[in-house]
Amino acid sequence: MSCLLARMCGAMLALSAVAMAGTSDTAFTYQGRLRDGGLPANGNYNISLKMWDAAVAGSQIGSTQAFLGVPVAGGVFAIEVDFGASAFDGAPRWLEITVGPQTLSPRQALTGAPMSVSTRGLNVDPAGKIGIGTDMPGEEVEIVADHPTLRLTATDALVTSLPRLEFRGGPGPSIFQGIGAIDFRNELGEQRALIQTSKAGPTGAIMTCTVTPGSIGQLSLTQNEIRVAGDLAINRRSDNTHSAFIGTDGANSYFQAHGGSVGIGLDNPDGFSKLQVVSNGADATIFGSNTGAPDFHSGVRGQAAGTNGAGVFGTALSDAQYGVFGESFRNNGGIGVAGFAKGSGVCYGVWGVANDAAGWDFFAAGNGQNYGAFASARWQKNAKAIADPLDKLAQVNGVVFEWDDEHGGHEDVGMIAEEVGQVLPWIVKYEANGTDAIGMDYSKTTPLLVEAVKELHAKHEALRAENDYLRERLERLELLLGAQQEVAGAPGRAAKDPA
Repeated sequence: MSCLLARMCGAMLALSAVAMAGTSDTAFTYQGRLRDGGLPANGNYNISLKMWDAAVAGSQIGSTQAFLGVPVAGGVFAIEVDFGASAFDGAPRWLEITVGPQTLSPRQALTGAPMSVSTRGLNVDPAGKIGIGTDMPGEEVEIVADHPTLRLTATDALVTSLPRLEFRGGPGPSIFQGIGAIDFRNELGEQRALIQTSKAGPTGAIMTCTVTPGSIGQLSLTQNEIRVAGDLAINRRSDNTHSAFIGTDGANSYFQAHGGSVGIGLDNPDGFSKLQVVSNGADATIFGSNTGAPDFHSGVRGQAAGTNGAGVFGTALSDAQYGVFGESFRNNGGIGVAGFAKGSGVCYGVWGVANDAAGWDFFAAGNGQNYGAFASARWQKNAKAIADPLDKLAQVNGVVFEWDDEHGGHEDVGMIAEEVGQVLPWIVKYEANGTDAIGMDYSKTTPLLVEAVKELHAKHEALRAENDYLRERLERLELLLGAQQEVAGAPGRAAKDPA
C-alpha cells in the first residue's frame, strides 16, 4: 500500500500527514507535522479527522476519528486512524482535519495513492495490486527500493521446514501451458533473461532458461535430460577462466584447457593419460569411425609431439589378447595395421619388441604373404646387377652370438651389421656418428645371395663344361692307349708309336 498525504493550511495552524503501518487490516498510523504561530508545535492537542465523499458538503464516510491530548513534539505527532473496511471502495475521498476548535479548510483530497489502503509503506490499490515502496504498483506485487530484497526465513527446527516460493500455473490442457516464470529486465523494462517452466505431459515439466530475449531456452531441464542450446563452458574456481568447453554447431566438441585428466567409467583417473576410459563389456571401450571418402581419413588418430613417445600405445594384460589389433574388411587394398615414419633420419614405421627370447618381435600367420615391399619395374630406374657378388659375400660372416643384457641376453644367429655395411651400405642404419650400426634389413641380403648364387652357378657351369671337355679328351686318350696296347701285343708285329 502507498502513502496518504494531506496538507492543511489555516490562519493559525498548518498540518501535513503521511499514512504509516496500522495494527489491523484497515487501521493505519497517521503521522503529521503541526505548526502553531509559524513555529513547530509542542504540547498536547485535541485532533479529529473526518472522511467525506465530496470536497464540499457530501456524506461522511465512516465515523469521526477523535483524539484527545495528542502529544506533539517538535511539530511532529502520530495517531492511529481507522475509517473501516468500506471507506475505500474506489470512489474519491476527502479528509477534513480539526485541531482544537478550528476545522481546517478546504478539505484535502486523498491523492497520494488514489483510493488505496496504506500501512507503513504497504499499499493496496482498488485493483488489489500491492505496492511496497510505491503507491502505483504495475503488477500484482511490486517492490521499489534502492536494494530490494525478498527474504524467506524458516523458524521450525524440523528437517522438513524450509522456505519455499510456490508457482501454480493455469488449468490449460496443453503441454506448453505455462507454470511459472522469473523475468529479469533492465531499468528500461527490456528483457535480459528469463527462467520459465511449462507442462510436459500429465506428470512432467520443462524448465527453460534464456539470456537472449525471444530465443529458445539456452538451458532446459526435463524429467530425464539437461539440454543446452549452444556451447557449454565450465570455469575453474581459482580465476573463473574457461577450464573445460563443450561446443556445438561444428565448434570444438570438448577440450580441457588447464590440464588434468578426463575419466569415463571411473571417477579417479590415474593421471597417466589425459583420457582414461574403463569398461568391462564385450564391446570396444573406445570406438572411432570415419565415413569420409575417398581421401585418407582416420577412425582413430594418435600423435606424440615430444622427443620420445607413441602416437598410439596398446597394452594387453592377459593371455590371448592384443596390445594393438587391426582389422580390414576391404576386398582389395585393405590394411589391417599401417605404420608411417614421415620424419627424417632413422625412423620406424612399425616397431615390434618381444621381451622374452621365446617371443616374436614380428610374427605372420595366415594365407597371405608374410612380408612384402614395393618392387615393380615401373618405379625403378638404372637397375643393374650387383658386381662381384661372391667377393662381397665372402666379406661378411654368418655368426652365432649372445646379445647383451640390454637387448635380451640370449643366444642368437645373424650377421654383423658393420661388416654388411661395407658391402651393402644401403641396408644398414647407423647412429649419428655414422660408425656404430643400429640395425640392418636382413631381407635385403637376398639380392646379394641371388647374384652370388648366379655367379656361383656360372662358375659351376664353366667348370662342368671344362670337366666335360677334359673327360672327352681323357676318353679319347684311353681309347688310343688301349688300341696301342693291342697292337703291341700281336705276334709278328712290331710295336708302333701311337703318334
